[in-house]
This record gives sequence, structure tokens and C-alpha cells, in this order.
Amino acid sequence: MNISKETVASLIITSKNEGHNLKQTIEHIQITKTNIPYEIIVVDDGSTDHSANFLQDVYDSQISLITTNGLGPAASRNLAVKSAKGDILVFLDAHMIPCKYWLEKLIRCFEDPDVTVVAPVIGGFNPSHPDVYGLHLDNRLQPRWVTQAMEEFSPVPLVGAAGLTIRAQTFKEIEGFDGGFKIMGLEDIDLCMRLWLSGYRIYLNPEVRILHKFRNSKPYPVLYENIVYNYLRLAFKLFSEERIARTIEATKAVANFGRVMVDIIGSDVWEQRLVLNKKCKYNDDWFFAYFNMD
Repeated sequence: MNISKETVASLIITSKNEGHNLKQTIEHIQITKTNIPYEIIVVDDGSTDHSANFLQDVYDSQISLITTNGLGPAASRNLAVKSAKGDILVFLDAHMIPCKYWLEKLIRCFEDPDVTVVAPVIGGFNPSHPDVYGLHLDNRLQPRWVTQAMEEFSPVPLVGAAGLTIRAQTFKEIEGFDGGFKIMGLEDIDLCMRLWLSGYRIYLNPEVRILHKFRNSKPYPVLYENIVYNYLRLAFKLFSEERIARTIEATKAVANFGRVMVDIIGSDVWEQRLVLNKKCKYNDDWFFAYFNMD
């Protein structure tokens, strides 16, 4: 990839009630050494803590602010992409600190035309938190961090949206994040699985490490039934009947399960499943066998 004076990368940050974290993240991006031309697109997704107000008072042609009324991370990211100028999209959380020349090391991977998606190692603000090298699905089909260190540029089954770097054209071809996921949760797992099933590969670059604030709760309400809805939506879209049954078995005891199932059945998940069955090169049996995750 030739690096010109024009925008090469679009850094997309979704934020909701992030307090000082958003300002800290942007400041660290701007002071971190890089030679890559980039823009920053911030989506303030219905914050009530005024954490993005400082951007309204600062004129910087490098930064643009989009305000929404609470679309959720998936739809917010998709909205930001519509105005992105870069050939490479870099999705970031509003509580991250990159290392020097992080963007060069990510962008350099795309010099290989076969590379379409790359992710960094994710470290914690708290030094005691282990570094994360992507994710896998456990025997209950739930995502778990991979903490076993990787030393080489290698394919990984799943990565979180924080730091996910993808060609804009690939993102368009895969039709972006699924805005049907409620509030937050698993939209990044869904995107990664659709990428693999469509014939794309996801790589992790261990030369790049970005610090991330791991936290036990979100700065906005997240209903547990919405998390269950997302879990089931992922399964009904992408899993075999046997894995759907395992997913139902794992969630049927939660409160309001019947209501969640009614919502799932009445959603567009069936249409999504039919479309993906026609478009995808592989199925979930191939995916789980390829990564030995079953």
C-alpha cells in the first residue's frame, strides 16, 4: 500500500458516558508517534455526562464529531464509516492508549494484498491484567479471552472491536456490523465469524500492543436480557441446529427468556440466516473444526 499525503486511516471511536477517558484516548492518539495520515471520527452515542463537549469547542480538521441518540456500538460504527475517508478503518474504544508507531505497524500489514483484517494485542491499564491475543468460543459457545502469548503474525478466530483494523472495501463487502444487536455485546464476534465464513482471514500482529481499560460494568444501563438476545441472535444467524440447541440450553433459565425468544423469532434473523447461507463459502462446522474449538 502506498502512503500518500491523503488520509490513509480512519480511526473510529464510539463513546457513551466515557467521562475523562474519551479526552485521554484522543490526546494519547495525537501525541503518539506516527507518520501515517489519519482522521479521527468520534461518535458520541447519546452520552448524558457531556464527555464529548470538549470536541465542540476545539477546531481540528483531523477530528470530526457525530452525535446520536443511542444507536448502540454496531450502528454507531456503521454510521461513522459512511463519512470515513480512509482506505483502512481502525475501530477503537474510548478508553485506549496506543504504543508509538502502532498505526505504522498495523497499516504495514496491508502491503500484502491478501491481508484484509488485522488486530493488535490488547493490554490492560492495570498491569496485572494479562495481555489478550484475540478470543475463542468455549464449550458453552461464549467468547473468552485468549491469553496465551503469540510471537508471530498469525490468524486468530475472533477479536474484539477495540483495535480491529480492516480494509474499507472489505467492511463494505461484509456489510459492516449487524445493527440488529441490542445496545452492546457480540456484534464484534458476529462480524469476525461472518468474515471467516465469507473467506476472509483475521490476523493478530503481536508487534502492536494497545492498552485498554477493562472494567466490570458499563457507564450506561445494559439489561441482561439484551445480552441473552444478542447471544441467541448470533446463534440463530450463524450456528447449526445442534449449536442453536446448545445456546438455548445455556440461556433458558434466565429471567424473561420467553420474551427474548419471542423477540428473536419476530426479528429479521431468519432473513439474515438465509442470505448468509447463500453468500458464505463455509459454515460454522468448518469454522469450529478449523480452530479446534468444539
